[in-house]
Amino acid sequence: DGLGKLVQNGVVNPVDIPTERFRKEAIKAVTYDGKIYGVPYATENLGLVRNDDLTKAEPKTFTEMIDAGRQSGAEYPFVIDQDPELGDPYHMYPFQTS
Repeated sequence: DGLGKLVQNGVVNPVDIPTERFRKEAIKAVTYDGKIYGVPYATENLGLVRNDDLTKAEPKTFTEMIDAGRQSGAEYPFVIDQDPELGDPYHMYPFQTS
């Protein structure tokens, strides 16, 4: 993110928090040059769910995933639960970069 630049510009100060209460990945996200500069407030995992009753395919690309869905015969072989007018680039990132 921009933590390094904030530290370099002197606009944030390190904080002392009980790190054992947080996942190490969350602490790493708010750490710069060995010092903690924030309190993690949320962590998320992005995932993809496959219905094994429809396909056992393990696609390596987005195209392979769509093809496996189509071959399954499902009416909707690929579904993304998002607001169609607003979209959600954050949660779409794994698909956009696959």
